[in-house]
Amino acid sequence: MSTVRDWYMPQLLGLDFGTTNIKAVVFSEDGRILSQASNPTPIHHEGHLRAVHHAEEMWQAAATTIGQAVGKLADNRIDGLAISSLAESVVPLDADGRPLYPVIAWFDDRTIPQRDWWREQLGAVRIFRICGAHLDHIFSINKMMWIRDHAPDAFRRTVRWLGVNDYLGYRLTGEQMTNPSIASRTMAFDVAARDWSQTMLELADIPLEQMPPVRESGSLVGQVTRLAAEETGLPAGTPVFLGGHDHLCGALAAGVVAPGPVLNSLGTTEVLLVAMNRFDPQGEDPEQQGFSHGCHVVPGKYYAFGGVRGAGHVTEWLRQLLGQRLAGDDASLPDVYRAMTEAGMAAPRGAKGLFVLPFIAGGRPHRDAEALGVFFGLRTTHTAGDIIRATYEGLSYELRYSIGLLETFSGHPIQRLTGIGGGTRNELWLRVKADITGRPIDLPSLTENAALGAALLAGLGSGVYRDVNDATRRVHRLERTIEPDPAAHEQYRRWYEQVYLPLYPQLRASFFAAARLFPEE
Repeated sequence: MSTVRDWYMPQLLGLDFGTTNIKAVVFSEDGRILSQASNPTPIHHEGHLRAVHHAEEMWQAAATTIGQAVGKLADNRIDGLAISSLAESVVPLDADGRPLYPVIAWFDDRTIPQRDWWREQLGAVRIFRICGAHLDHIFSINKMMWIRDHAPDAFRRTVRWLGVNDYLGYRLTGEQMTNPSIASRTMAFDVAARDWSQTMLELADIPLEQMPPVRESGSLVGQVTRLAAEETGLPAGTPVFLGGHDHLCGALAAGVVAPGPVLNSLGTTEVLLVAMNRFDPQGEDPEQQGFSHGCHVVPGKYYAFGGVRGAGHVTEWLRQLLGQRLAGDDASLPDVYRAMTEAGMAAPRGAKGLFVLPFIAGGRPHRDAEALGVFFGLRTTHTAGDIIRATYEGLSYELRYSIGLLETFSGHPIQRLTGIGGGTRNELWLRVKADITGRPIDLPSLTENAALGAALLAGLGSGVYRDVNDATRRVHRLERTIEPDPAAHEQYRRWYEQVYLPLYPQLRASFFAAARLFPEE
């Protein structure tokens, strides 16, 4: 005898608000995509590593994208919605819930002086033991302090600071709250307590009551309001649940929810992430181990992650510099990337002695904002293919360095990686990465992982799934594995140890000198 559950198919919406694109994806309970839409993220660049968003533009773009995805369904019923988003950026709101200042992009480096202030006031080790965070300019509290120092009227009128994730949830429901994974990226959060740090907030002159309540991911935020329904096409009353930081939502989708598996997410930043049962910072030296810690989207779990900042920026720079030249002026974007991949694959392993430090957005897991990109060993005989291959080799050398750090502080060997993100479509990058790290790379047959992770959280909140294991079991399928070539790995090991690894420490003094002599406008 059939039941209602036999024919009723839940529809779960994950909104992924990223640095480059906004994606709204509707999934079935087994992770199949039912409809989707994507639009560019509105951003205003003000120079190298300087950019802002405007909150109303963010909301309108998100609402439009949701409407496009929902409009493709046979009906607009959504059983649950959650948001995956970038972190660190914050929206200051006045007493009427209106934004008071442009939203400083997460990567924006104008807050380096605030970072340096923290080093003098509290020190890197103390901050790490409270927040799990490296002393870094990107974190939200530095953006709040920058607004305090440079826009005092906006700071004085602020009554609530919301992350991008929280702000979009607020526009959907009228409710203001956050989740531990987003709060962990503020450098104002006590990770062990999973609540705001009075110590950090007092030093920054931020009243505790200005920070939103913290609830675990998967908790109910509220229902879509009539106004939001008109703007998005969602039915009024659609339940909205707390999502989380995009890397952690991707980790949930990939099944990296407990100690063991290692996530390698290839997006704007290339991330190496492990899940942990507890946060125990005692004895850790953040300047040495190089990984940030925080709260997972899985309640009660924690994470450590690091990797190569700006990896996506490097690949985009390559495309703009060489891609159209290789593919032709009228080539489509897929054809451009295909031409780049073919050129890099045709170049010899090791790119004829060309090495690239890919620090286009700062360097190393140690968060060295002054580090610069470097081409070392460049000769007139090097081709565009050599440059492309050497760049991906540089990114992969940095990933190998991060793996070594992760193994050292975790005490566990990393046997293999689980790859997700747009970079997994790049066969050259995958092959070079496997050969340099010596680790197999498992590629799940999932797409839009961050959006899927958000949809899973909505499914957990709405009762579609019994628990996290049930959710990941239903959607996780392995597509293929990239195996390393042992001979190639041995070649790369010698090049890494004898040439690549010594470059960064030998050039650090020059990085700082260049930053002083050639300040970025």
